[in-house]
Amino acid sequence: MMKTEVLNTLYGLLDEIGFDKEELKPDTNLELDLGIDSVEIVEVAAAIEKEFKVDVEATKLLELDTLEEVAEFTGNLVGENNA
Repeated sequence: MMKTEVLNTLYGLLDEIGFDKEELKPDTNLELDLGIDSVEIVEVAAAIEKEFKVDVEATKLLELDTLEEVAEFTGNLVGENNA
């Protein structure tokens, strides 16, 4: 799965959770730009797990800064899952 596809899917998931889709770009910082806290990151992890059928540790997502990094991380998980 291409990173662009993953990013677009992430934008949709974040929009469903309640973030403004217009503010979402690859370099959007999870904490600084979106203000994502530990509770919301669990919601994001659960949405990624459900959509992509992968296991995601919310704590791992907290180590990532931007949506592009989350997309790359998710894409790698999907790739491993399909290998």
